[in-house]
Amino acid sequence: MKKILKNFLSVILIPAVLMSVGAVKIWAETNGKDNLHWSLSDKGVLTISGKGRMDNYGYTEPPWSPVKDSIRAVTVSAGVENIGENAFSYCYSLEKVTAESGLTEIGAKAFCSCNLLREVNLPDSVTEIGESAFKDCTALINFDVPRGMSEISKQSFYGCISLESVTVPDTVILISRQAFFGCESLKNLKIPDSVTSIGMWAFVGCVGLKSVIIPGSIEAVEDSVFSACTGLERVVISDGVKSIEQSAFSGCTSLEAVYLPKTVTDIKGYAFSGCTALTDIFYSGSQSDREKMNIADYSETGDIFKANWCFNRSQLIAGNVSGKGEYPFLSTVTFHSDVPAGCSIRWYLDGVLSGEDGSFTVSKAKKDYTVKAVITDGNGNEQTDEEKVSIKSGIFDILFSLLKLIFNRKSLVFGQK
Repeated sequence: MKKILKNFLSVILIPAVLMSVGAVKIWAETNGKDNLHWSLSDKGVLTISGKGRMDNYGYTEPPWSPVKDSIRAVTVSAGVENIGENAFSYCYSLEKVTAESGLTEIGAKAFCSCNLLREVNLPDSVTEIGESAFKDCTALINFDVPRGMSEISKQSFYGCISLESVTVPDTVILISRQAFFGCESLKNLKIPDSVTSIGMWAFVGCVGLKSVIIPGSIEAVEDSVFSACTGLERVVISDGVKSIEQSAFSGCTSLEAVYLPKTVTDIKGYAFSGCTALTDIFYSGSQSDREKMNIADYSETGDIFKANWCFNRSQLIAGNVSGKGEYPFLSTVTFHSDVPAGCSIRWYLDGVLSGEDGSFTVSKAKKDYTVKAVITDGNGNEQTDEEKVSIKSGIFDILFSLLKLIFNRKSLVFGQK
């Protein structure tokens, strides 16, 4: 009798026929394996529970397809191992995704073109996010890459035009091609030293970026990686990088200054073409070292030859900020910085000098702060740089991030001549 009843329920439930239980709409879906269950509440929350793996979709529709426009939030319970390919693509009402620990994989195009999706909370158990998983999620603002991941896949965030901040953990070794293509609002980006490769076109059109540090763990800045980043003003290429490939920074019309280590021996064609504001190249090697570099012909590289080359320069100061507490309940702010040998730095927050360790006690939190850095070299020469920083919401040490590369042409640049 039980077997007959089970077979009867499978006929009714596998096609995901809508049932009503009180005020809650329910689907039960065996997924062919009697392992996962989907339910949709009257508030539009789709909950996936059970144990095991979800099917991939594309050639077949997911069971919630008939009412996908009613899905406003997705909750993935512990025990569910993956989110299948195309599972929630084109869910135009979806705003929030939350997954509990145990989830390991998000399939390709799983949330593609969910244009109202603003919030995604993933556990560190996630080890893979497939190609185009969040492509064209045009409302997504912040994203924390799970620490279980070693690769950011191709086109993962392609066209996420509202994405402002991405936290990349030091477990990531590869940022694949076109990963952040067209993320025009991206402002806060720190590439950790664990990254050994960034694919072609990874950050094309990220016009909100002002400064970038490329770690020395990356041997080659690949083709067109930062092409058309028209807001990019300053680039530091760290010691260890060996080549800058074709069109790597082409069309960066606001780029004013670049720091190059003498480990760079090749600059390919069009690497800095169209960088019409480029005035200074700060180079750690000598003029003789530069003459040994393989730099493409003037007609291909253009603006790098028009810039003023400053030789024997130390890597310039880069700083960041961390804090304890969550806005607006902040308590301590600490500025971290690396300064060239023989130099010192003083930090000010709204005109108040920090302690010797660069820390401040915040007694009254607010949204706007003025941060000032004063750097003094061994001869007593000072350079000042100041920036207003706004906190919009969320965790302090993410949104109150300051990436200062202090080396504009009118300021003092440190390093032995």
